[in-house]
Amino acid sequence: MTTNVLDLPTIDITSLLSLKFDSEIDGDTLETARKAAEGLHKYGLLVVRDPRASESDNDLFLDMIENYFEQPEERKMVDVRKELYYQVGATPSGVELPRNQ
Repeated sequence: MTTNVLDLPTIDITSLLSLKFDSEIDGDTLETARKAAEGLHKYGLLVVRDPRASESDNDLFLDMIENYFEQPEERKMVDVRKELYYQVGATPSGVELPRNQ
């Protein structure tokens, strides 16, 4: 199944940032939580809109990721963490974990 990023739910967390542990939860907050849960259940991911992150922060992050993946393969292999089941660091091509892990 191919999912277009435009189909993914966008969760604006602005209203969630001011919540306290014992705060009353309003309908908008419940709807935000429902939308997030639905996106995670249906797609396994969602798009989060966080007012604390600026567009320049996002651009900087994307540039950093692009620069990392443009490195030679041997440089990225220094970051392989097989002992952590490739959940941290790089994963070499052709490595597939059994479904039960």
